[in-house]
Amino acid sequence: MPWGSVSDKPERLVVPLPDPRRYRGVKFWSFDSFAGFRYGDDSYVMSALFIFDVPPGSPTDTHACHSVAEKWALPQIKNFDVKFDKTEMIEDSWHGQEVVVTSLDGYVDFGLARWHFSGAYAAYPAYSDACLVYGMAVPWRKHGDLAQQVRDRWVKEGVPRLIARTPTRPPPLQ
Repeated sequence: MPWGSVSDKPERLVVPLPDPRRYRGVKFWSFDSFAGFRYGDDSYVMSALFIFDVPPGSPTDTHACHSVAEKWALPQIKNFDVKFDKTEMIEDSWHGQEVVVTSLDGYVDFGLARWHFSGAYAAYPAYSDACLVYGMAVPWRKHGDLAQQVRDRWVKEGVPRLIARTPTRPPPLQ
């Protein structure tokens, strides 16, 4: 599938997605995101963007942004008792800047079922006063290898395509 993109309504972000016509915007009930998308009616892929403020005088490099994201995410993940089988961090390039990307495989027990997934998130030093984090997850269902391939393609091809169109943190939509 070729890459395309979607934008938030004021066009402050250009979000790369393969086959963008099949994605729909979503609001997540369990946490507050800047924007969220699902692929297909059965949510074959979920992605979300978050913006985290940084204290005045703090750096907004990718490593600081990654730390801010993890400090927020770990308590969220703990609430759902998510377990990780494998995680890997890499550094990539994004519009001439460094970006840290974490790839992972994990699972969550839900009732009597165990749901496996593959996912990744990238921490962007997108703004002078805030960090942008873009993450995605693919449920395995019966195709763990395919889920990992989708995740790996997002890391390799999607992460560098994100475009932030404002130099400072965009305000939330009203």
